[in-house]
Amino acid sequence: MTDFGKLVPEWVHTLASYKPGKPVRQAELESGVRSIKMASNENPFGPSPLAIEAIKAATAEVNYYPDNGVTELTARLAELHEVAPENILVTAGSTGFLDILTRTLLGPGLNAVTSKLSFISYPIVTRATGARLIEVPALNDGFDLDGILEAIDFHTRVVYIANPNNPTGTILDANAIERFLTSSRYWTKRIPITPAILPPNAASTTRSRSSMCDRGVRSLCCGRSRRHTDWRGCAWVMDWDRRS
Repeated sequence: MTDFGKLVPEWVHTLASYKPGKPVRQAELESGVRSIKMASNENPFGPSPLAIEAIKAATAEVNYYPDNGVTELTARLAELHEVAPENILVTAGSTGFLDILTRTLLGPGLNAVTSKLSFISYPIVTRATGARLIEVPALNDGFDLDGILEAIDFHTRVVYIANPNNPTGTILDANAIERFLTSSRYWTKRIPITPAILPPNAASTTRSRSSMCDRGVRSLCCGRSRRHTDWRGCAWVMDWDRRS
């Protein structure tokens, strides 16, 4: 009988499975009290009535294939954030976005850099490609940008910055990120790094979003609450060819 395990790449065998928290209903059955699952960024007050109406309206077109390009939403987001439509990638959550990003940019012999105490998906999506994840020790429960700069090497293709950090909640302001991106230590390593995100409450959120997007990857995370839309750091892309 064929041992299909031998067909699986070695780095896949090393992956640990994701262990989610208990569903709310399970927690309520076990505890006997109404529960709110704060760790999952869920809204305990239910979906927006507008969202419910939109879902109902969409059921009239379930006989068609879905629009994989999410054309209308992409066009509206591009208009709203003043970027070209080709700069928008709509995915079903940030994990799907990270999966596409890492499978595109990473592989055996390459690495990504992030901080300890950050998003649980970073190790999973990175190691699933055979790449190495470098985790820099946290600074005051958040990102040590100087430490991350020092950790980057010629094999780095992605830097993950969660902002606000998940799960510690620390926030980097726009000035700190800009200093990080323009540090001379990058240029001496010939790593033109590109900004990915406008922090949610930074003073510089009025700067040109088009120019920000032209220089890299950022993630707009539309959450599950009635009024929850924030800018979350996902990844900075290392471009090795344009300025080498």
